[in-house]
Amino acid sequence: MQLRVSLILMGMGVLLISSAYIAYKKVSRNLSQLREEDIVSYYIELSLHLLPFPF
Repeated sequence: MQLRVSLILMGMGVLLISSAYIAYKKVSRNLSQLREEDIVSYYIELSLHLLPFPF
């Protein structure tokens, strides 16, 4: 019973982390032009786009 619960919780954690990573890669790819122009604005926009995702 405990093993099953721990495996379910671990699976949920892996899903959350992978979805956050995929969201980060999408936003980073969309903001690549801004990164070349102004690095500070890039990180501000990146943080604003990723706020709803837990890290």
